[in-house]
Amino acid sequence: MKSEHKALSRSEITERIDDTERSMRDAEEKLEEAVDDEDVVHNTLENLDFSTTEEGGRDTRDLIEAAGDAVDTAIDERDDVLDKAQDESTEIEEDLAERAETAKENERTAVEGQERLHVRDALDQIMRCVEAIRSEDAFLEENKEQTRASHEASVDHRKALQARHGGG
Repeated sequence: MKSEHKALSRSEITERIDDTERSMRDAEEKLEEAVDDEDVVHNTLENLDFSTTEEGGRDTRDLIEAAGDAVDTAIDERDDVLDKAQDESTEIEEDLAERAETAKENERTAVEGQERLHVRDALDQIMRCVEAIRSEDAFLEENKEQTRASHEASVDHRKALQARHGGG
């Protein structure tokens, strides 16, 4: 059965993974900055003394609360950006899994062909083909695992930030 996805070079696959990992890290950092800002706004609000004047206290409280609203908006937006980057990582992992399965199917097909060959030169070429396919499968599996690991680390970091946001 022929695959429906386009063949990519190893460098294209590696670049796609690197770009997505970079996007997740950048989004995590920006989300963490916003969660840090939320802590600052919260601590500032807790430590202000509103007993100056009624108008001044009200204005100060309203402005600090507006800062908190701005931070909440930023957290939501940055969380959405991280969610999209993590979705892209999942798509890459799924794509690599499909490609690895295709490589395994190719290996089975080549081995079946190898078993039926009689011409020594053709047999040697098919044996080299099987080794090339195994190398391809190893590359795909390694990159799939790398993608999964970076995705899981990003998800864990995001959960920790969401806990801080929810608990803050």
